[in-house]
Amino acid sequence: MKEMSLRLIPLVWLAASGCVAGGEDDEPAADLEQEIAANGFEIVPRYMSLSIATGGDDLRSSSVAYFSVLRGDGTWSTEYPIIVGGASAWSTTNVVISSTAWDGYDFCARAFQLRLQQGSCFLCTGDNWDVASLAVSLTDIFDPQGGTHTLISRGGIGRLTESGPTVQATATAVPPGTRCRNSNLTADCLGALVDTATAAAWEHDSYCDNGAYGMNLVCGAFEHDDGACGIPSPWSCPITYYRGGAADGCDCNCGAWDPDCNDPTVNVGTRTVYGCPAGNTCTNRQISPGVFAPTCVAPVR
Repeated sequence: MKEMSLRLIPLVWLAASGCVAGGEDDEPAADLEQEIAANGFEIVPRYMSLSIATGGDDLRSSSVAYFSVLRGDGTWSTEYPIIVGGASAWSTTNVVISSTAWDGYDFCARAFQLRLQQGSCFLCTGDNWDVASLAVSLTDIFDPQGGTHTLISRGGIGRLTESGPTVQATATAVPPGTRCRNSNLTADCLGALVDTATAAAWEHDSYCDNGAYGMNLVCGAFEHDDGACGIPSPWSCPITYYRGGAADGCDCNCGAWDPDCNDPTVNVGTRTVYGCPAGNTCTNRQISPGVFAPTCVAPVR
C-alpha cells in the first residue's frame, strides 16, 4: 500500500489580474474574457512591453519609428508606431503596446524589426537612431500559458540610418509547450514549432519521439512522450510506480508525469491518486514558461 503524501506545487500568478495561470481543468480563456466584458469591467487583456536603450542618439521631432513582429507562422505583423515625433529618450525608451486591434502578440515570435521613417527638416542631414539593446516581453492574462514571457533581451541590435532604415533581431528560443497565438503551432522540447494536433497524437502513439522522427517530445511539456522513451530522469519514486497500470494508480508526487494519470478511470480524485489531498485529481500544469509539473487540483465546488 503506497503512503499518501502532500506535494505543494507553486502556481504562476498573473499580477495584472490576480488570476492563476491556466491548465486543462481551468475555465476556458475565451469564456472568461467574455464574462469580464459582459460585466462591464475595463481591463487590458494583453500587452507587449518594449525597452529600447540607445547609444547616445535619439530621433528628431519629425521622425517616426515602427515596430513589427515575425510571428510563429512565419508572417510579419503589421507595423506599430512606437515612437512618433521623436519622442525617444537619450538613454532608454520604454513603450507598452496594448492595442486590441494589433496582430503582433505571439508567444512564438521569431524575430523583431525596427524601422525608421525619416522626418523632414530644413537643411538637415538624414536622421539616425542607434539601438544599443532591445528587450521585449509579452503578457496575456487570458492565455492558459499565463504570466509574462520574455521574448528577447540583448544588446548590439544595430543603427537605423537614412540608407539603412531597418534592423532585425532574432527572438530567444520558444519555451517547450508554448502555443502560438496566430497559428496551430506548438513549440516542441527543443523550441521547434510543430503542428499542435500532430504533436498531441504523437505524444500517445507509443513511439519514442526524441527527434528522430522530426519532433522532440521528451520533456515535461509533453509528459515525457507518455513514457515511450523510458522512465524520465526527474522521476523520483520507485520505478515500479511509473506506468504501472490502473491497479497501480496515478502518482502525482514523483517529480515527473505518471502516464497512469492519463487513465480517466484512475485520475478521478479517489484513493487511486497518490501524493495529493483526498478528492484531488492530478494535472500536468505549466508552472513557468516551458516548465511543467504534475499538480494536485482540488475539485470544483
